[in-house]
Amino acid sequence: MKRHVVRKTFLLDPGKVSRAQKVLGAASEAEAIRMALDKVIDEVKDRHIVTRHGTPVAKIAPVGTNSHLLKRARSLLLARLQAQPVMEIEHWTGEGKHGR
Repeated sequence: MKRHVVRKTFLLDPGKVSRAQKVLGAASEAEAIRMALDKVIDEVKDRHIVTRHGTPVAKIAPVGTNSHLLKRARSLLLARLQAQPVMEIEHWTGEGKHGR
């Protein structure tokens, strides 16, 4: 059975992100989101099943160095990189970036 990789985009409530930033003492919204996710993982890491309103929505499992998932993820990444064409580009100096 072939599995497809799915990228998900989440819309976050700006008011809740701002409140989390203040409560957690984060310097930025991105840091607040990372800190909040770390707290959630710390809270549920021993339970392994994350629920929302009593319904299981996610499972947290450790990834070991010999894990089948780790090997599969590595092989998928390498296959994707090998499938990408090599691009001929000029030498890049970084001059003129950001409109300067």
